[in-house]
Amino acid sequence: MTRHFCTKLAVSSLLAFAFLATAVHAAAPGTAKWSYLLLNGAGWSSPAVGDDGSLYVGSIANKVTAVNPNGTLKWYYPTGGRVDSSPAIGADGILYVGAADQKLYALNPDGTLQ
Repeated sequence: MTRHFCTKLAVSSLLAFAFLATAVHAAAPGTAKWSYLLLNGAGWSSPAVGDDGSLYVGSIANKVTAVNPNGTLKWYYPTGGRVDSSPAIGADGILYVGAADQKLYALNPDGTLQ
């Protein structure tokens, strides 16, 4: 059975992001801007979008992945368990995400642990 989850987030009037089971996608109306393959693990959570347009998503590969607005890898942070929950971004720019290891991770915008 293939699981396909799709969440669309309006970032601006020109750009929308969509997350599917194994990739993160960005598209302007009528065109594909980029697609980033989540290697070694699908993501079941909705992405969070930072103020700079970066996308943050968890995966079953025990990590949080950050993707730059141009579709390139920004960073990834290994967790002690799969990440099924959607990341949240605080007003201070800190990324918060829970993992199956029963820990809440607080990550700086550069991918380091808070």
